[in-house]
Amino acid sequence: MPWEVAFDDANGIVQVTVRGPASHDEHVAAREEAARVCLKAQSRKLLVDLRDLETERVVSTSGCFEFGDRFTLEGGIPPGTRIAHILPRDPKACEDVEFTTAVARNRGAAIRNFEDQEDARNWLLGR
Repeated sequence: MPWEVAFDDANGIVQVTVRGPASHDEHVAAREEAARVCLKAQSRKLLVDLRDLETERVVSTSGCFEFGDRFTLEGGIPPGTRIAHILPRDPKACEDVEFTTAVARNRGAAIRNFEDQEDARNWLLGR
């Protein structure tokens, strides 16, 4: 499995960590699992660590658009959830994440990209 989902109970943050190559279907499955954990934990803070995402199985531009377009509504992420992406080191993967984030933001998601985990956590915690 190229991802794992954990809950930081002390800060109320759901964290998804994606490693290696991941297909569109795997991204969707990870988002669905994160949504379930957010709902169960009643958390509105989601940290998505994509630093080690690779692009061996490239997701198409239309796949990136679809993922961003459906990020919250059909993806099951609770309304009002703050979503922080930690950008991938891989330049192509980074471009894809930035595009997906722009689409999601245009659809009303409270989502931002970060290069640093501490900055992302601080934003989620309102610091």
